[in-house]
Amino acid sequence: MKNYIFLLLTILFFSACSNKHLTIKALYPSNITEQKVSNIFVDELKNDNINQTLSLKNELINKTIDNKKVFYLQKEKKDADLIIEGEVLNSSLNSTFYYEEDFNNFRCLRYVYIDSAKTATCVEYARILIPCERRDYQVETQIKALNQNNNIIFSKIYSKSKIERECYRYPFAHSPFFYNRINLNYTRAKTQVNSKLAKKIAIEILEDISPHYIYQKIQIIDKLNNKYKKSVEEEFSDSILLLTQKK
Repeated sequence: MKNYIFLLLTILFFSACSNKHLTIKALYPSNITEQKVSNIFVDELKNDNINQTLSLKNELINKTIDNKKVFYLQKEKKDADLIIEGEVLNSSLNSTFYYEEDFNNFRCLRYVYIDSAKTATCVEYARILIPCERRDYQVETQIKALNQNNNIIFSKIYSKSKIERECYRYPFAHSPFFYNRINLNYTRAKTQVNSKLAKKIAIEILEDISPHYIYQKIQIIDKLNNKYKKSVEEEFSDSILLLTQKK
């Protein structure tokens, strides 16, 4: 990995004035460097009502590199190289109500007059306050990776959030039953949205414990700035051609 970073920085340093680009990929190692991991046991995460465990298992079992499976899920701890435990620390939905000013298109305050006769054209509508809602979704999950000796070799807390805003421009929005109607949907909406956040967390967990490719778009120089022997310049040109052809 260090050699890759050095190569990348070197190319970037000499390529500031180039118009040619090259996309390179490098296999980024797992954050679990103590041992090679192939067989994994995933214990049911505590307080998991958003399918965090299932999302993590799906990511692990479907992980491939160069069309080869990376991990195999085991049913017993004793058969695993790595044991994953954890807890959903937070799965919440906080809602805040507020009002925004809007125009009432059904109530005109001032019309256009032509020769003292009122027309149907409105130039000023009445203003009303409409109810709005801000919904803050938050998920926090802690993951611990243990080796066969039950020692923690990796631990991290992952967090994802989402904000939704919605205003209700309907007559029933002013009804006393309006807020009760919204509250009835809270549990369903919370589960749906936070389950999607849990899936995003599972993807981040996978990136930490699995090798994966990273891609960088870099610039390459077109020609040497200084004077070199013709043989060196020709070799350089040939090298650039091979790079741009991804060879």
